[in-house]
Amino acid sequence: MTRPPHTAVASAPTAAAQDPAARLEAVHERLTAAIADLTSAENWQLMLRTAAMLPTYSPHNVLLITSQFPQASAVAGFHTWKQLGRAVRKGEKGLAILAPVQRRTSTREPSTQPGTSADHPTGPAAQETAGHVDGASPIADAVLPQGCRVVGFRVVHVFDISQTDGPDLPEPPRPVLLDGQAPAGLLDGLTQQVTDEGYGLVRHDFDIPHPGVGVPNGVTMYFARTVLVRPDLSDAQTAKTLAHELGHVLLHEPTIRPADLTRAAAEVEAESVAYVVAAAHGLDTSGYTIPYVAGWSEGNLELLARSAERVIATSHTILTRTPPPPTLTLPDGLRERAGTRDIGAADRTTSTRTVGDRSTDPPIDRHVHRPADRGRLR
Repeated sequence: MTRPPHTAVASAPTAAAQDPAARLEAVHERLTAAIADLTSAENWQLMLRTAAMLPTYSPHNVLLITSQFPQASAVAGFHTWKQLGRAVRKGEKGLAILAPVQRRTSTREPSTQPGTSADHPTGPAAQETAGHVDGASPIADAVLPQGCRVVGFRVVHVFDISQTDGPDLPEPPRPVLLDGQAPAGLLDGLTQQVTDEGYGLVRHDFDIPHPGVGVPNGVTMYFARTVLVRPDLSDAQTAKTLAHELGHVLLHEPTIRPADLTRAAAEVEAESVAYVVAAAHGLDTSGYTIPYVAGWSEGNLELLARSAERVIATSHTILTRTPPPPTLTLPDGLRERAGTRDIGAADRTTSTRTVGDRSTDPPIDRHVHRPADRGRLR
């Protein structure tokens, strides 16, 4: 194909186009607009209503469910399935879990012991609690209703969706793993920054039993100073995941993260950083990032807006040490008129480096980056 001559360029880039912060802000605004389009759809609202009826279980109950039904994906009680329009098939064997026996306290007797019912609406707070198993009570997904305390536990039975019949449940859009090569220099630049921050980088297979959660792509263990990334990812997905984990490293270490930072906000920030960094290098991660951020934010655009300044500043920090090819800094229209380089040709020389030894330290505090951690029906 014949490229147009460079003399066809009639004007220089505008001041906004030359300003790195303005370019990154424009990319973040495109992400926000895409989230708004997705979460305003009727199907998204229906999915959220359905997800609110499906429970999130404590780590101990997750282990109980997995030991009885390893392929479990969405689990609820008999009556919950009935409310969702599905019926438990005759002869199906229920999965035994523990539910708290509650007793109402007097006005002078404070309720201090946490617990939950077998069915509890899914939410970021509940999911975060379920991710920490150290010292967890048999059921620790939520606090009890005010004025109640736990006096014991009893066995109740729940059923997986595969044990029921009825109409399909609305599914959230799933993040789609990226395929292909990473932009030239991006993997090496991200790897170097992770190690410069004092973290070892290890390619590591994951096997975390949790119904409906799936396998994480990356894990950041702050106290062990280690970033783990799955070894079976494509170069493009590895770069996206590594940018996400680097976002956690730079923004969310225990000594620097805001005291009121929620798990949802942390995920939105890290994935937004990955999106902006990748976009600056010409790598489109929207098929993964948009469903991921939408799930964690639950369509809350205010959450994205509040994190914009931190996301843009961190992205700029990363990009100063992994600069994209110069042609990618031009405005889209100007780039088309001047002619673009074949980015893919440079990509084919990119390889993944593994730095650091596998840490034997216990993951005292860790971030788990899952492909569809939020929005997935339990």
